Amino acid sequence: MKSLNISEVLPKTNRSGYNLKQVYQEGGLFVSYRTLGKGSSHLFPTKLLITEEFIQAFSLSLGDGLNSPSLENTHYNFANKNFELVKIIYDWLIQSFWIKPENIQFYVVSNLKDTSRQKKHISNIFKISEKNITHYFSQRNQGCTLFIQISNKIFQLLYLQLFYILQDQIIKDPILRRAFLRGLFAAEGHMKHSIYSTIENISYSYNPKTESGLAQFVASCLFEEKISCKDNLKGTLYFCGYENMIIFFRKGLMDLHTQKRMKFLRLIKNSRFSLHFRSGTLCSLRQISQSKLAKSLGTSQSGVCKMLAQDFIGVDNVKKLIAQGILDRANILDKIEYLTVSSSYILDKGNIEFLKPYLFDEI
Repeated sequence: MKSLNISEVLPKTNRSGYNLKQVYQEGGLFVSYRTLGKGSSHLFPTKLLITEEFIQAFSLSLGDGLNSPSLENTHYNFANKNFELVKIIYDWLIQSFWIKPENIQFYVVSNLKDTSRQKKHISNIFKISEKNITHYFSQRNQGCTLFIQISNKIFQLLYLQLFYILQDQIIKDPILRRAFLRGLFAAEGHMKHSIYSTIENISYSYNPKTESGLAQFVASCLFEEKISCKDNLKGTLYFCGYENMIIFFRKGLMDLHTQKRMKFLRLIKNSRFSLHFRSGTLCSLRQISQSKLAKSLGTSQSGVCKMLAQDFIGVDNVKKLIAQGILDRANILDKIEYLTVSSSYILDKGNIEFLKPYLFDEI
């Protein structure tokens, strides 16, 4: 298992230039500094274990955490409307960095005057008293956003180094690389859909003023996963093509955010696939007059002629032929050569196998 020795990766001074003192005690590494009458300290574990779960939480934090604080800002924040994602970060802070639960503050920002139901839900998830959850009313905030916050300059110092320290390990290890993309997608991932409720592209958002390095790293990680993306240089990395988008899904890169995962499946279901078969698959249809087929499918005779000549059928027409007993569903699925959606080709056999259950069944 990969690990980081905290003593080796911590800078020698804090962000203001004061020397850090390191002492091994209580089974961990006690780090402190002192200025005129002030100071800060924290007890870390001696090592950070760099697991799939650690990287997933870290990239989730990169997406919705405070990553570019001013020199005067001592806080680390994380905010999300999905309370389960906040719980992942809460556990990560406590288990990986030994942050004490009592040092983590909870804030709810909402356009609701009464948040008692939300507070009770948060209390149940985090096992804390509702009295420890502060509510701020904001008319501009849609829904309910949960913030957790800690104030510790030494933890902040280590956290701000992690992205630069971990990049090499992440991009070389497929498990860590996918964990990174998965966590970041849960925070900053989006799916654009058409007016027909079909998927158009998948994207990552970033701040073009402060996160160009992060965007470049995400693009490199996607490239290693055989997915080429484009950067509009305004804060969005995106990629199109059903082949790419299904590969992204199949690699589990949406699995951390259940709602986004289910949205992808709904959009896939709405897509109008054409099934292209091996030569000769549709011979049985040639025994039926083209005019009769056209009438049963509600299309033109010329459309039927083209369909038979090129061995393809739209999924809606396949459903009709199966319902009429003209085609056998199990037999026809085994003879798919490739799929198309508009001008997008799906040639990958794994993608075709993934789609088969969704071509006719309810998701």
